[in-house]
Amino acid sequence: MFVCQVIHRGLSVLVAPDNVTIISKNLLSILYWSPVTAENWTVHYRVQYKLSHDNKWSWTDIETCNPTNKTECNFTSAIRASFTVNLRVRAESGTDFSSWSETESFCALNETVIGPPNVNLIPGKRAMTVVASVPPSLKNEYKDHLKYSVVSFKKDDPMKKVGFRLQKSPILFEDLVPWTRYCVNVSIVISKFTELKTVPKKECTDILEDEETKSIKLLVISVLIPIGVIAMVIGCLFLVKKNYGHIKHLLLPVWEVPNHIQQFLAEPSYEFCEMPLSSYSREEPCDTITVLLEID
Repeated sequence: MFVCQVIHRGLSVLVAPDNVTIISKNLLSILYWSPVTAENWTVHYRVQYKLSHDNKWSWTDIETCNPTNKTECNFTSAIRASFTVNLRVRAESGTDFSSWSETESFCALNETVIGPPNVNLIPGKRAMTVVASVPPSLKNEYKDHLKYSVVSFKKDDPMKKVGFRLQKSPILFEDLVPWTRYCVNVSIVISKFTELKTVPKKECTDILEDEETKSIKLLVISVLIPIGVIAMVIGCLFLVKKNYGHIKHLLLPVWEVPNHIQQFLAEPSYEFCEMPLSSYSREEPCDTITVLLEID
């Protein structure tokens, strides 16, 4: 039985992995592929790379992924982001292995997806400070080429831009309307790599009022409140004077005797007379009843 299994295994051909693709985000690069199955046998995968357009460079194993039973390989630490490379992967099961599946040329520095950045909004007095940051790997690779594109707008009117900045963090927006909610869309811009795809980040905050505006508001409130109280008192006195009769009628209503009671009291009083006892008929005597019993 064991010999038959070995012969069958030697004759079997593993299928090469398909759907081989590279996904890179913020210079974190991972190779993915679809799983390969082999009946009754465990399948592992081997991943290699070489520099593109350099025939002298031989294929080299990526040690962190050889062998691996996963269907992915994180090669970020194995290959510099500035290198243009080709990668390939194959399935292995004991002494059996598939053909290689190879990728197109790839350079993380030129093809990674950037963003979204970390954004912190600091509201101030009629102002707003945008503090943006990126992972250290991006900052180390792109250095001075890295800037931020910031578009500000009112939340209730997102189509109208209030301000735009293209500079390094932090970024200050001034002369904003107090007690208004402002939002920003922040994107990372790499001046030397303009074709990079970027993912923006949206954040919102409420703008505070400055001391001058606050003082004016307190002064207006302190003046308007007494005026409002005086106006209410005068208005109440005017209404009382104008509607005095109605108010008096509501507070002190005049009670009147109902009409049917007035009519009853206006009629002469009734006298009740007792009839003399002599007027009652005397009780007539009862007839005599005789009962006869017959005795044998």
